Amino acid sequence: MKLKMKIKVFIDFLMTMLLLLLMAFQITGQEFHEWFGAGMLVLLTAELSCRDMCLILSG
Repeated sequence: MKLKMKIKVFIDFLMTMLLLLLMAFQITGQEFHEWFGAGMLVLLTAELSCRDMCLILSG
């Protein structure tokens, strides 16, 4: 597996874990909920920018 694919899979895994934590608002509380949401935004931005760069570079 190429390094780029490993990074994308790792980002997907982290996003899945953050999504589960975001849905557990009653357990984590509001402060952690906000931090997890910010982390999700950062990971989503990283994944989308990686995908866009691959499309731009490939043709």
